[in-house]
Amino acid sequence: MKRVYLILWIVFMLGTAAASAQTLNQLYNSLARKESVEKISLGKFSMGLVDLFSDTYGVNKVEIMNLPHCKDKEFESWNENIRQLDDPAFETLLTANDKGDFTRIMLRMDKKIIKELVIMNVGNEISIIRLLGNIKPESIAKLRADYGH
Repeated sequence: MKRVYLILWIVFMLGTAAASAQTLNQLYNSLARKESVEKISLGKFSMGLVDLFSDTYGVNKVEIMNLPHCKDKEFESWNENIRQLDDPAFETLLTANDKGDFTRIMLRMDKKIIKELVIMNVGNEISIIRLLGNIKPESIAKLRADYGH
């Protein structure tokens, strides 16, 4: 009988953990619904115009979201959500803590093409930048060579 209770408890705990896990899209959409959030989105048409004058490195959509002001409790909640984010579709490329700022860079790949690159930063405010498209890893190296140190 103890074994049955133990198995039920384990199944319940695993189910609870899975239910509380949040995907990046869920996190992004819930933050986007906030009243004080600032959003900018450049779609395929806008990026096509940019591509006429500059290399877009395979990026065909850019979304930038910033939440500059929120209450301490709410801020801590978002901070924790970003830190605990566990989306199986994404791979964490970098996580960094520096003087109160937390930065996380995640990417989603399909074969050898980067489909989405997401940069999240929590400091004095919360910022999320999403780059979507068909980005070749060589493009990241070229971008770094062109503009990096």
